[in-house]
Amino acid sequence: DASQMNQVFGQLQRFIKEGIAVLIIHHHRKDGMMKSKASQKLRGSSDISAQITSHLAVERKEGEETVVISQPKMRLAKAHKPFRVSITISDSEARLEYEGEVDEALSNRQKIEEGILEILETENVPVVTKSLLGLLNSTELNVGEKTLREVLREMEKAG
Repeated sequence: DASQMNQVFGQLQRFIKEGIAVLIIHHHRKDGMMKSKASQKLRGSSDISAQITSHLAVERKEGEETVVISQPKMRLAKAHKPFRVSITISDSEARLEYEGEVDEALSNRQKIEEGILEILETENVPVVTKSLLGLLNSTELNVGEKTLREVLREMEKAG
């Protein structure tokens, strides 16, 4: 409820005015058939996104030992490019190690490929290129027909 969230953020502003940093940890909603932008994944009231100064999104794909950290919102400075962090856990410690920036062009192609596979798995009928393009563009992906055809060719070569 927006009025309740406004009250919460009003109280948090008291800390901020005293020079105390406030860190809020919140989970994203699960993606449905189509993936949405990290900035649109915050669960609950839209006041959350409106009130925060910076939003860091941490995403991990199942089975991977790395996470991608992106910054969908940064109000007071330039946002950092997405980067990958590996996670190593032992009996005595957990270690995070910077793995470098994410190649956004490659990442976008991977997202397109994942979107294609997800659509093909959920649709029970053959999907033509034009409808596939429309389904992909209804998500965070902005896919041109040329790029879609290139990705489909690469997927076909890879088997």
